[in-house]
Amino acid sequence: MLNVAVQGILLGGLYALLALGLALIFKSSKVINLAYGGQMLIIGYFIYYMTSSAGIPVWLAILIAVLVGALLAVLL
Repeated sequence: MLNVAVQGILLGGLYALLALGLALIFKSSKVINLAYGGQMLIIGYFIYYMTSSAGIPVWLAILIAVLVGALLAVLL
């Protein structure tokens, strides 16, 4: 039961961060940027691949994914 509650809080925090990111982009540029969600999806798949197939620890996979996501944001 405690595990489900913790997972729910973590998932809710992730949704809140995504919503805040979309709100920040919209308020600053007055443009709805739908590519933001696609980039988060790619980063999520990247983390899943690194943890399941490559055997990298979750904390390291998240760190690498943040850096790769920042690089993708700059390049695209």
